[in-house]
Amino acid sequence: MLPLLHPAWPLLLGATLTFRALRRGLCRLPLPAHVRTDPLRTWRWHNLLVSFTHSIVSGIWALLCLWQTPEMLVEIETAWSLSGYLLVCFSAGYFIHDTVDIVISRQARASWEYLVHHVMVSENAHC
Repeated sequence: MLPLLHPAWPLLLGATLTFRALRRGLCRLPLPAHVRTDPLRTWRWHNLLVSFTHSIVSGIWALLCLWQTPEMLVEIETAWSLSGYLLVCFSAGYFIHDTVDIVISRQARASWEYLVHHVMVSENAHC
């Protein structure tokens, strides 16, 4: 199959755009006073809220995956579920969004460890 026609591409794009839309939506919410005065703090605040949202959703989703497919606890390399696959695509979309957000916001030098983390996790995601 041609790499550009892989069925995961629409899932990755959809997840990435979902996180972008979430970030844009969060930008409309009021900010704490100490965050509002500094553009860097504002960016970090929004980035943290998107990250927190991803953590909550993916954590609950992972627990549901294990509840639905308990053999994943024993056969971690061979067990498979559609929900688990979608969770990997969802998380990979988050990592793509966050990487792009960090680079576009010119925070790559200050956030290099996050970029390394995103590359390492994405390298192991088989979406």
